[in-house]
Amino acid sequence: MNMIKSSSMIALAVAFAGCATDAADEPGADQAELGPAAGQTCATNLSTQETSCFETFTAAIAHATGGRVADAPNDAHAYATDVALRDRVERIAGLHPAAAYFIGAQYKDANYRGDVWVYYGDHPCAAGFGSSPEYEAAVMPSGWNDEISSFIAGTGCKEVLYAEGGCMGHESDVNQADFEAYVGDAMNDQTSCIRWF
Repeated sequence: MNMIKSSSMIALAVAFAGCATDAADEPGADQAELGPAAGQTCATNLSTQETSCFETFTAAIAHATGGRVADAPNDAHAYATDVALRDRVERIAGLHPAAAYFIGAQYKDANYRGDVWVYYGDHPCAAGFGSSPEYEAAVMPSGWNDEISSFIAGTGCKEVLYAEGGCMGHESDVNQADFEAYVGDAMNDQTSCIRWF
């Protein structure tokens, strides 16, 4: 039986958008509570609830993959649209089970633009819908509640957005949960909780 990996007040797995401090200065959940700073990218581990922030998207991806992908583009939009690179990230995680698994990236704007918050965890999603979620971000990080307009789910995950904290209220269309260039009018800037199956 899969246990839900709930996020605490910091929520979200690997956040590729700004946090208030550099990862080397103050690692941990407190960074997400401070909210993103312009130009930085944060990554949250849903398994440990630790958040680290980086000066570049490239550094955040390297961190989220245990250093195995160090050449990701510094542009989060380019990552979202580069299917070969996303496939490589998933393949690397599969070849190295001890590596972190990319779970999802949340974008503030449609078409994978704007600030991005990325999540990762210690295992891939494999259960599929109809079972318990593999991961949950029950509360959005500071500055991210009601902000998501597009997303990408990774490592076999299906993502569902919810309009209320605790994964309650209106939810996104579960039939289109691998990625969404636009989450639709009903969920645009309405997300307060995320689950990955």
